[in-house]
Amino acid sequence: IPLEDVTKSWKEGLFIKKVCFTAKTNEGEQTYKFGVFNTKGWLKSIEQAIKEKETQ
Repeated sequence: IPLEDVTKSWKEGLFIKKVCFTAKTNEGEQTYKFGVFNTKGWLKSIEQAIKEKETQ
C-alpha cells in the first residue's frame, strides 16, 4: 500500500496491542490491524514515514 493512500493511523488494545491504519484501495477504504509488542514505536514510525512522504 503506498503511503499516500494511508488516510489514518492509530493504536488500540489493552492486552493485545495493535497498530491500525486505514488506506484507500480500489474497493474503497480498507482498515488493517497488526498485533505488535510495542505500539508506540510502530505508530511513530508509520506516522513519520507518512509525513516524510508528504514533504517530498
